[in-house]
Amino acid sequence: MNIAEVDKNLKVETALHRDDIVWYDASKKPFVLYGNCKKDQGEYGKYLRIYAPGLKGLGIAENIHTSGIRVHFRTDSPFVAIKAVWRWQCSMPHMPFTGSSGFDLYAKKNDKYGYIGTFVPPLESPHGYESIREFSTGEFRDYLINFPLYNDVTELYIGVQEGARFETPAGYRNQKPVIFYGSSITQGGCASRPGNSYMALLSRALNFDFVNLGFSGCAKGEPILQQYIADQEMSAFVCDYDYNTNIESPELLEQTHFAMYQKIRKKHPDIPYLMISKHHGATMADKQSRTIIMDSYRRAVALGDQNVYFVDGRSLFAELDPDACTVDGGHPNDLGFYRMYLSLLPLFAEWDLI
Repeated sequence: MNIAEVDKNLKVETALHRDDIVWYDASKKPFVLYGNCKKDQGEYGKYLRIYAPGLKGLGIAENIHTSGIRVHFRTDSPFVAIKAVWRWQCSMPHMPFTGSSGFDLYAKKNDKYGYIGTFVPPLESPHGYESIREFSTGEFRDYLINFPLYNDVTELYIGVQEGARFETPAGYRNQKPVIFYGSSITQGGCASRPGNSYMALLSRALNFDFVNLGFSGCAKGEPILQQYIADQEMSAFVCDYDYNTNIESPELLEQTHFAMYQKIRKKHPDIPYLMISKHHGATMADKQSRTIIMDSYRRAVALGDQNVYFVDGRSLFAELDPDACTVDGGHPNDLGFYRMYLSLLPLFAEWDLI
């Protein structure tokens, strides 16, 4: 039996029941996109985090998951609706659809974005869905919509009330984004909704722009990818990819980790550079990986780098019930991501992001 037939509070309502909606393409003005590569790549779509023909063999050039992509806008509409279109719906046994293929909505109040609600996708929405969030008033507010952490999105239309007005939304404090590079955990697996990934939490708390380059199973520090990242504009860099190299062997991490630091430092000599190690695991390979990352950090400090940082991943969940922080012993749940956010917040707050 469908649980929604028993408990009506769990019913996912996708019928909009309004005849005063006007739809706008989220990729065009007056909407402002963040976290995407800023180029419509034809068959690959307009909502890509990374794109370069040379990366095709790494398994990420066609990684069209939209993690970290956001759209900002300011309107006085008393409701916000979405119409999302995708090639297929991403379904995983250990992650809610609201995180893998849902959008969530935030509104700014007193210079902070607060959660309004989630555009919940139906269990069966193979090519997209529609959803709406209605408010009690129609005052001008800045809104933020987070894209899915794992789904692709080919089109997104935002619906507002006919006659609603738009103004330019406030921007972030940094002109260049913070770039996060890592594994499925960096991508956001397995948060219950997009706004609960640790970098989304940090971004809202400190008002900074970011790009999520977390790739499930594909982040292995390849030289061509190192060069791609080094060529991007950024105000800080977070290096957190030992999960996937550890699967093969710590030697792969040793071959790439300090080399990545050198390549990025050459192009960006003054930005904060953060190295994070794996948050769990006590195997010999885990210990070797942690040692490799610590050695990279020590070598950087020995070279005189005063803006490089190391965070031992074992500290991210703190000591209070760390086993409650994951869905499978590895991928964080919402509590895990919140603990990561709290652990990293003081460090990020110190940075002068440009």
